[in-house]
Amino acid sequence: MKLLGIIPRRSAVTVYRVIRPLEKLGGKIRFSLLRKNERIKTEKLAERLKKQGDVWIVKYIEDLHTANLIVWMKNKVGATLVVDIDDNVWQVPQGSSQLKNLEAHANQCIMTLEMIKAADALVVSTEPLKEALKEFCPKVGVLPNLIEPKDWHFKRRKHDKVRIGWIYSHTHIPDIREVKGALNKIKKKYGDKVEIIIFGSDLRVFDIDPIHYWGVKFKDYPKKLTELSFDISVCPLADNDFNKCKSNIKWMESTMAGAAVVASDVYPYSNSILHGYSGYIAKTEGQWVKHLSWLVENKELRERLVANAKKEVLEKYDINRDKLWAEFYESL
Repeated sequence: MKLLGIIPRRSAVTVYRVIRPLEKLGGKIRFSLLRKNERIKTEKLAERLKKQGDVWIVKYIEDLHTANLIVWMKNKVGATLVVDIDDNVWQVPQGSSQLKNLEAHANQCIMTLEMIKAADALVVSTEPLKEALKEFCPKVGVLPNLIEPKDWHFKRRKHDKVRIGWIYSHTHIPDIREVKGALNKIKKKYGDKVEIIIFGSDLRVFDIDPIHYWGVKFKDYPKKLTELSFDISVCPLADNDFNKCKSNIKWMESTMAGAAVVASDVYPYSNSILHGYSGYIAKTEGQWVKHLSWLVENKELRERLVANAKKEVLEKYDINRDKLWAEFYESL
């Protein structure tokens, strides 16, 4: 069996979900169906793809024409089609930047559903996402996001203040209220002892003026996140069906970068973080303030949580030790 990943671009999600796993499994990756300036009959293209892989794994196909073409070619040459899904696109909450263009979002939902219906199998990142999609496809594998420890060999930079960071994008707009009040109170309580840092998209909703760093490409991301040297990383998620299908990747990345995590009491964090051992789970603003305060005041506590969390991540989510991905694809 030969695996072929078909993705339109390299991104953090495609690295975690397709590129890195297929590299470990000896598969190939195509970022374009056609070679530069190429014209070729569809039948010939299908035969070429079949030679490169018996199993086609697709992710982030961006238009209905390409989706239909892949399905047609799959049927023509008898390839096995696997669709990777990592978000419940039908449950995007109000206020998310993903709903700015409603027509584009509707087209994405339609295209994704058509791809799922045509697929021989789906791979998803969490059990709740499997539950949401299993009625559309008979075979769904839960394959978690995995960490490559070699990515995280960079050194943290020294700093005098306690750094509280949030890895943020505008898709998290509905999640702001989960932590906004707590961060305002922490800054007011500790003043110059703490720095609030936003890493990613710009965010100007606080009473305070947080330090902002723009996001970087994934190849530079582990280095940048580690060198930002968060002492504490906040992972807020509103309690909704969309977020319940998300993965625990921000907890894992923050851990590998050396930050103690406080996260919302929402799956996936409530399913991954052992409260008080590998991080803290917060349900109310008062709990956010309490746990953040403990961590601001106690360096040894932060270091203990990071050490425990890193042990958990490396035992459960190290791509070099994982067998689930190989077992699933061997079962096709």
